[in-house]
Amino acid sequence: MLLRLLLSLLLCCISSLYALSDDEVALIAEGNVLGHAELEGAGLKGYLVDLKRTKNGKPSGLKGGFSSQVEVVKALHDYFKAGWSRKKLGNYYRSEDALYAPFIYMPPVSARYAPIAAGLGNLQAPESTWECQPSAWLMVYRGTVIAPHTGKFRFIGTGDDFLAVRFKGKTVLEAGYLIPTLYDPKNPSDCMVSYNSDSREKFLKSRKGYELITGVRGCHTWDNELGGLVAGTPFMVKAGERCPIEIVLSEIPGGKCGFVLFIEDISYGKNSNAKSYDLFRTADVLPDIKAIEKAYKEARCYCLTSEIAFNPDSPVWRIAPPAKKKKDEKGE
Repeated sequence: MLLRLLLSLLLCCISSLYALSDDEVALIAEGNVLGHAELEGAGLKGYLVDLKRTKNGKPSGLKGGFSSQVEVVKALHDYFKAGWSRKKLGNYYRSEDALYAPFIYMPPVSARYAPIAAGLGNLQAPESTWECQPSAWLMVYRGTVIAPHTGKFRFIGTGDDFLAVRFKGKTVLEAGYLIPTLYDPKNPSDCMVSYNSDSREKFLKSRKGYELITGVRGCHTWDNELGGLVAGTPFMVKAGERCPIEIVLSEIPGGKCGFVLFIEDISYGKNSNAKSYDLFRTADVLPDIKAIEKAYKEARCYCLTSEIAFNPDSPVWRIAPPAKKKKDEKGE
């Protein structure tokens, strides 16, 4: 009991070190759900990767739109099958500036929003001149978070077109309209699980612990088109444990996009019928739906925005401070 109390006090002290300033809270209130360059230490570090161009800015051979989505899915398949290899993405164009996101919460919006929010699209210029066209892109977030308490958890979420989470070196969630790891050159349509209930059922059975979650308020579109959100493979953590995490969001043909990521403490059982879940977040801040709508409208990307429900008291998985280098690593 004493040890648990001391650990709780230690975690409280750690939390106080990473409290957001008023300016940082104000940044988040601006509604850019991809993140902000100024939030280092408060959010997961992410970059937009444009699969249509090489790292030198030249055409990669991959194109956006429905006509080339199979080729884009194959590129993503190769990336995930190589263990989320940075090298596999190293030949593609990446945004120069990093964005730090304290949560993954993007109600459905025009896919044009992502290049604009990442600073790669200029509303004052023709879309054809943008650094990134609104298709065949992905956001890749990486970091290390501190578990708020000991327990058994699972991620719940989905993405249009795709969302994936790798936690402590293991892929624990894949969800969306397309599942790149299901890509098969002989049957490329097998990876498209949105409206194909047979493919979706086969996919869920092939992943340990996966199940569909329906009825979360504000997720009616995903309920209708995807059969619901996806709950992923359960995992264990200990209070204060440093946990590496990677999150990928991807839009392939263009059109609309949207993403959400929850986390559920299932230490004492699952609640597969909840109307809301804990938002996975790394700072003491929550999405502001009015600010998000305003940002969408200012970017001229607004769709009929859903207010996706989440628990306002969601626990915070703090960003871990950089680990100290070992003596033989210093100077490298």
